[in-house]
Amino acid sequence: MEIRLVQTEDDIRLTSDLAGRVWREHYPPIIGRDPVEYMLAKFQTPEAIGNQIRQEGFRYYLAYSGSDTVGYFAVVPKMEELYLSKLYLMAAHRGKGMGREMMAFVECLARELSFHRIGLVTNKHNERTLKVYQKLGFKVESATVTDIGEGYVMDDFRLNKELPD
Repeated sequence: MEIRLVQTEDDIRLTSDLAGRVWREHYPPIIGRDPVEYMLAKFQTPEAIGNQIRQEGFRYYLAYSGSDTVGYFAVVPKMEELYLSKLYLMAAHRGKGMGREMMAFVECLARELSFHRIGLVTNKHNERTLKVYQKLGFKVESATVTDIGEGYVMDDFRLNKELPD
């Protein structure tokens, strides 16, 4: 697997397209089709991703297996942690250790940036993903409900992982 930083407008468009594919194949059974489409339009358009990178300090990365783009993730430094905003992998590539490789990259990046903790949120009903994160050493810290507009909310668990020195 190769992981590349999203840097160009073409990279941003590729990330947005990949987000649409991943979210539409994974999330409708968990949160419904309409909330998925709303969240894609609000958070994963090329404009939204570009603004997150240029104005909010996000770093997006694309994951490749050979010439195939198989996943993406985004991190943003917060006060005491590196916040893992997104980590998504196409369904056909799950269960092959790629998610673990992506997480290992995030852990190395956190250490390089002098963070000793990674934080993230995941939907409370996304049981498979929740189990994966817990297997990777994340612990549930709290429950959180965030209003994202248009009557939609993100009903999540906040997780964190302390990194050894």
